[in-house]
Formats: sequence, structure tokens, C-alpha cells
Amino acid sequence: MKDTNNSELILHDGKRVEIKCGANGIFIRTQDDAPLSTSWHGPYPDRLTALSDFGARRAIPKLTAEDIQRKKNHGYYSVVDGVPMVLHHCGWTGATILTPFDLVPAH
Repeated sequence: MKDTNNSELILHDGKRVEIKCGANGIFIRTQDDAPLSTSWHGPYPDRLTALSDFGARRAIPKLTAEDIQRKKNHGYYSVVDGVPMVLHHCGWTGATILTPFDLVPAH
């Protein structure tokens, strides 16, 4: 792929995502999340793969009741404005964030 200095800003999953075609493939980054997220992620073979990876890394954690109890025991659980939340490592930015979660049945 030809390296271009042109990039495109789109809204994906409620976040501004910058997409750029590089010499080795597609690169993406976000600028709104945290300082760590300004780095380019990639290369990806195509735009769909890049956006799928972004969505997977930014997904709300899916936790069992046991997971939540463990988080409570370690002080990683809180209720903010009536919303239960946990401290979670963001796979996109690398930061620890306070986020809501989905409760799922144990396997």
C-alpha cells in the first residue's frame, strides 16, 4: 500500500477514530480517550479488521458474580450515580479505567 499522510476521522462506537493508510497497511488511533491512546495501532490488513480490533479492545467487561465479588474484595468495585462499576484495564489505551460492566452467568 502506498503511504499517505492523509487520514480520515470517523465516529465509531461513540469515539472519534483516526484511520490512515500506511506503507504496511491500515493504522488507527483515538485522541479523545487518554494520552496513551494517541499512538497508532496497526498495521491491520484492512479497515474492517482495524475497527473490529478497536471495538473488541474497548468492549465493556463481561463479569460473573464471582468476578464481581473478587473485585469488591480488592476494592475495585464501586457504585457511581447509581451505576455499578469496576476498575478495568483498557485493552486499547493501556490505562486503568472505571467502567460499567455486563453481568454474565458463570461458565
